[in-house]
Amino acid sequence: SVDDIKISGMKREGSDWFYDTVTFEMKGSDILSGLKTVTISINEEEIINEEPEGGQEAVVSEVFDKKWFEDNESRTGEYEIKAVVEDRAGNRETVTKNFYADVTAPSISLSGITEGEFTNKTPAVTATVTDNYSNKNTIQYIVTVDNSPYQDKTYEGSEYSFKEFNRDGRYVITAIATDPAGNTSAQGILTFTKDTVAPVLSLSGAKEGSFTTGAKNISANIKERNFSNMTVTADIVRELDGQESNVGFPGIKPDSSNYTKSQSVNGTGTY
Repeated sequence: SVDDIKISGMKREGSDWFYDTVTFEMKGSDILSGLKTVTISINEEEIINEEPEGGQEAVVSEVFDKKWFEDNESRTGEYEIKAVVEDRAGNRETVTKNFYADVTAPSISLSGITEGEFTNKTPAVTATVTDNYSNKNTIQYIVTVDNSPYQDKTYEGSEYSFKEFNRDGRYVITAIATDPAGNTSAQGILTFTKDTVAPVLSLSGAKEGSFTTGAKNISANIKERNFSNMTVTADIVRELDGQESNVGFPGIKPDSSNYTKSQSVNGTGTY
């Protein structure tokens, strides 16, 4: 008879799935005619066929390491171990036991906005998990804004859209997937900047509609938090005798959040 079958190995707390080495142990006995053979198979593949030396009792064990599971991956993650003992009189007993193993980490991807994008809207960033066996994964979202902690939450499932980007700033979203066996994905990382405040532009150096006989120093002041990503178009146009010409502000490229560009103008005409 098969007295006992034990399956042990590496599991996460609260999980029914093994994620690494699994050890199998079987005890069999026959007190009358004695044991003739002990056969062990996993998913119908025979791995042990022994004639017990002791005759009446046998203990058979086998270790399946992570590489074995990688080389013999089940499509569902479920494995059936079958133990067959036969005594010398030809009597047989068969016992089967099932377990689940997953040694492959899931993968995770982020979508909903382009990496490095600037936007004045609130996007929905969706994390999608790809896993060999299960849709019962967990997704951890770690979000920072301007290098400060913003959110750290965990959600159940294989897809989740995060929309709680309520502040302006540079966001870094890090998503990590964990499958039921406890295998953890590589980090999915996405960055974007939310900016809902328009830049402020002001001109100084001359009064609107005024007349002058000398040169004027005209200044353009630009206030913008995300100055490195902005486009600035500014011209000083002189009109004289029905002809127009551009006389100032070439190549404005702000290098600070409070930037001033000045240009001296001189000569007869309307500016």
